[in-house]
Amino acid sequence: HRDQPRVTPPDLTRLDDRALVAQLGAPNALVSRLAWLELTDRKAAALAPELALIAADRTAANDRRLAALWALESLSSVPTVLLVALAGDPVPTIRRQAARLAAAQPRPESEFLAIVTPLATDPSPTVRAAVGDALRRLPQASPRVMALAAQLGGVSLATGGDWERYDREFERYLARWAMELNPVATAALLDSAAGRALPLENRLLANLALGGRRAALGLAAMAPDLKRSLSDEEVRILAAHFAEPSARAALTAALDQAGSRAAVLRALLGLRTSIDAAPLTPALTAAAKSLLVSPVPAEATLGAQVAGAFKLAAAEPELTTALSLELTKDRQTTLLAVLRALRELSLGPVGEFERLARASTDPAVRDEALAALATLRSPEAVARLVQLLPALTAGQRGNLLDRLAAHEAGASAIVGGLRDGSMASADLGVSVAEKIWLRMPGDPAVAALWRSHGGDAQRALRLPGGRGDFAETQLTLAGPFTVECWAKLDPGIDHRDGLLGLPGVIDFNFFDGRFRVWLGEANDVVQAKKKAVPGVWTHYAVTRDRGGFFHLYLNGELEMSSAGPSQSVFTGLNVGRSRLNPSNGTTAGWLAEYRVWNVARSAAELRDAFDRSFAGTAVSARPPGLVDLFTGANWGPLKGAARVEQAEDAPVLLTPAAAVAQEEKFARFRVLANGVGGAARGREIFSALCLTCHQQGGKGGLIAPPLDGIGNTGVEALLRNILTPSAAMESAYRTYRVGLKDGTVRDGFLAEETPEALVLRTPGAEDQRIARGEIKQTSYLNRSLMPEGLLEALPPQQVSDLFSYLKTLK
Repeated sequence: HRDQPRVTPPDLTRLDDRALVAQLGAPNALVSRLAWLELTDRKAAALAPELALIAADRTAANDRRLAALWALESLSSVPTVLLVALAGDPVPTIRRQAARLAAAQPRPESEFLAIVTPLATDPSPTVRAAVGDALRRLPQASPRVMALAAQLGGVSLATGGDWERYDREFERYLARWAMELNPVATAALLDSAAGRALPLENRLLANLALGGRRAALGLAAMAPDLKRSLSDEEVRILAAHFAEPSARAALTAALDQAGSRAAVLRALLGLRTSIDAAPLTPALTAAAKSLLVSPVPAEATLGAQVAGAFKLAAAEPELTTALSLELTKDRQTTLLAVLRALRELSLGPVGEFERLARASTDPAVRDEALAALATLRSPEAVARLVQLLPALTAGQRGNLLDRLAAHEAGASAIVGGLRDGSMASADLGVSVAEKIWLRMPGDPAVAALWRSHGGDAQRALRLPGGRGDFAETQLTLAGPFTVECWAKLDPGIDHRDGLLGLPGVIDFNFFDGRFRVWLGEANDVVQAKKKAVPGVWTHYAVTRDRGGFFHLYLNGELEMSSAGPSQSVFTGLNVGRSRLNPSNGTTAGWLAEYRVWNVARSAAELRDAFDRSFAGTAVSARPPGLVDLFTGANWGPLKGAARVEQAEDAPVLLTPAAAVAQEEKFARFRVLANGVGGAARGREIFSALCLTCHQQGGKGGLIAPPLDGIGNTGVEALLRNILTPSAAMESAYRTYRVGLKDGTVRDGFLAEETPEALVLRTPGAEDQRIARGEIKQTSYLNRSLMPEGLLEALPPQQVSDLFSYLKTLK
């Protein structure tokens, strides 16, 4: 500050050693620190006795004592006798340094214990924390040292101030860290008389530090004496070793006791995706049944949640009984939980589901009843659900048909409806059509449905990456042009991967994993900033304008333009060939919907048509300028091992008829999106419609991207994301498909994957842990989890209300 006096600091380099000692603890903290460092640089070890005296002098200023102690630490080993004296100092900061230095420099364990033992119960939390930190830094600690660590790890505080409770948990954390680093010494402590004399919670913390089977057995022995419910970690340890009789007995006893049952079940619910709960099924079933018959709604709800989460089929009678109970306001949550549990189990009474679907005035109950009915695989259940479909909204029908298509009985009913005309193909989305086609590829009705949804576009050019594998297209590029295609490249993307080329002349390749144009006359003329992602379908486009400048586009968006032009004419170009092929191999991956134009398409034209397919379109009906089209089975002469194959995850492209319908739909909803709406009403719609999967403001689901700031993207982007979610999808949010050995198909978001199981997350349901042994095959789909038809299911005014609110999210 300008009013402070200006003081010229001393030139420490010109002072002698004793003058430097005088500067330790100077009013200027920087000068004090620099004096300490100057002494260190001079290696003034002869001053060690004087520095020790200053550090021990209780009449000196604390800053001077600390500076002397740090200088002494830098010059020599701090004597144990000094640290013992400092450990008894009345100043907490001095005691804290004594604890730190006890482990900072090598010394016999007996001397270490002499310094820190009195400090383990120090009234200052910072001193106790320093003891804990010293304990975990001591190498090859003995059981005596671990006894001190266990002493520090006292019981968690249930009362007291926030800082008191925090300090205790931090001390427990440090104590456990020390014991985890020294498992042999910790085990020896627990087996000793000193260990058995420890308070129960201290002993339990030491036991947990051992981990594995030893921790489970020790916990099982101590559990009967605990005066509290088991923690989540303790439940996890016992569940992981349920095969051990004592661990099984401890966890079963906790589930049997009314006072601890709910807490243990909630802990298990939180762990359900990370443990194999199969060995727990009998105990969980008994606990869930006892809760389901409870007159307390919260207990019955918990029982239903457990039954659904752990697939407890034996609890079906109790779940079914709960459906028929009188519905009161405080039992609504229970009813929803019961319906969800039966849906997860694919069990339940057909008639009761139908009754609730028809008669319930609660939309949530009605939707859950319909979803539960859709999971039942009996012909009767499927027939009753099909009868209900005409009275539902388009969005509801699409969701339920997707569930039906996941199992054999439902898929057969859909095909039957297509044949007799009772089911409109317009109600069947791409996901439904694909699931049915995978089950019945030879059925004429299914084949027609699949073609109407662009199924022929599922055939793509497969390039294995060997020498001479390409399509001999012999293309010519002269003047302005556009080359565009969809590509999915195998891992290991490099210069051998190319979309089009002629050795030594031109190459659209992926050197360093980045899409680029290479010319023999100029080397790299333009390259993308982003690296290509292996295993993900991406739309690539190269244009050359009238001036000869090249432009790269990724997924319809301009990525980079060349600095200089080239007007060269390129002839004899082959699809999938790089400039080094055949000597070093070529493209490894898939190509689809490959188009060549004799005009430089604009960014808007590329963006508007990159998700369209012209397969099956007569040449006369193609857009002006489209001179070559390779799609479906039409790729020209194939060389080497190149071949056309079915690609289950190929991009979903619109047929010309579907494109016209989509343009009309966009026009209709564009008017509504720009209409007058109520943001307050829109917020309610947003919460119900969007927060199941998305997060906004820290609230919502964890399946889809967060929507904070979505209003900044504008109406067109919002429409594109909502009406065509798969076209605007981020690669991290692709649908993950799991085909099970029982013939069912599950789609969702892959939340977690381990060698033993995977966790699938789906909207409106609990995360599902699926054991590897149940899985037949898995794959990513080039399709978003976000369903289509969300806006179509809303009245026009609600669409305007929703967009009025979305525009405020900036």
